[in-house]
Amino acid sequence: MSSPSSPKRRCGSGIRNWTELPEDVTASILSRLGTIDILETAQKVCTTWYKICKDPLMWRTIDLRYDDFPKVYDLGKMCRYAVDRSCGNLVTINLDFFGTDELLKYITDSSSGIRCLRLVHCDITDEGLSAVSSRLPLLEDLEISQCSLSHETLEVVGASCPLLKSLKVNSRWYSLAHEECNKHALAIADKMHDLRHLQIFANKLNNDGLQAILDCCPLLESLDLRQCYNLNLEEVWRNDWLNELNYCGSLMIPPMTMSSMLRLSHMDQMMLKKFWMRNCSWNMMMIIMVISSPGMMSSMTLGISITFCETGI
Repeated sequence: MSSPSSPKRRCGSGIRNWTELPEDVTASILSRLGTIDILETAQKVCTTWYKICKDPLMWRTIDLRYDDFPKVYDLGKMCRYAVDRSCGNLVTINLDFFGTDELLKYITDSSSGIRCLRLVHCDITDEGLSAVSSRLPLLEDLEISQCSLSHETLEVVGASCPLLKSLKVNSRWYSLAHEECNKHALAIADKMHDLRHLQIFANKLNNDGLQAILDCCPLLESLDLRQCYNLNLEEVWRNDWLNELNYCGSLMIPPMTMSSMLRLSHMDQMMLKKFWMRNCSWNMMMIIMVISSPGMMSSMTLGISITFCETGI
């Protein structure tokens, strides 16, 4: 009878047969893989894994990004296959660089429980998103980035998705031409009163649009206004607009002058957790002067994270 410390036992104990794990453990591991990894690799390992990968609960999240697998897979076809696998259990879906109106309709026709929808660089039209909004009654998190959508579409989404808590609407680019437009801001203010998180990157809103959002969205916890260059932030600070909110989150803003930052003597009253200053062109001495100001020092004492960094979504 061999002892537990025999070379044979030690050698054998170092080899694990992953196909013999309990199914619930295997399912937990496989659920952490990406959609393509499951379809192209994991489900082909053995019959047990194939059975697990066919479980509709494995397809509560679908994440497909064209830039990760350029010209290798038909992501539209794979997306439809994954949606079919979900059998209506889909909760989160991310589409990058390949979504269309037709695909979005296919998804929403099959899934009424979607809570998170992310569309980035997709060929989605106003008509396409408006048509499916009524099929997204449980939607809580929506990102529409690098897609040209009108304020009318935002109004439709807001009216159709009463549970919406997080919205990201990021423009394709910012025009240097001075052009102010509050239509998107007013649509958000009119239809999305329960927002907690809002990102409107490179939007053309001015202070009137911002004021409308702050007045009508009192539950906001984070606000990202980067590249919104029509905002007069000195007026925002001067009138204490942010202090009117039940504000306990983070704020990202476009560049400010150093003199404007030095006026923030009341930052300690804003209840911010994070304050982001993006794309600032100050030298180190200027930054030291700013963070040494009374408002900044009080804020850091209270635990507010203040960051100076480059731009980017």
